[in-house]
Amino acid sequence: MHDLTVMEWLQAKALSESDIDFLLTFIPSISVIKTKPNLKEPVFRMLQEQFPEYIIDSDANHLKFATINSAIQRNIKNKINTEELLKRMSAQGLCRPFCDLLVTTVRTAEK
Repeated sequence: MHDLTVMEWLQAKALSESDIDFLLTFIPSISVIKTKPNLKEPVFRMLQEQFPEYIIDSDANHLKFATINSAIQRNIKNKINTEELLKRMSAQGLCRPFCDLLVTTVRTAEK
């Protein structure tokens, strides 16, 4: 199971194509806000237009693991482990700095 790509892992978790599309758009979109905070409004507008059935609080601080985790779990109905998703994305080079930062904040909060 370790050799699965992020896409294969998400499919193995029996997520819908819509859920997978949401996740693989949501995390990279939020990572953009980390480096370009002035794009927050257009990023959230795009997410709402592209994924109207998913609930995303644009006022929340999505640069924290707890907020990202909450948004993912609420929308994906607790079907995946957010930390594992972030680690898998990082291992594949997908939003690596952002995913690593979020995972690091989880580790720091646990201490």
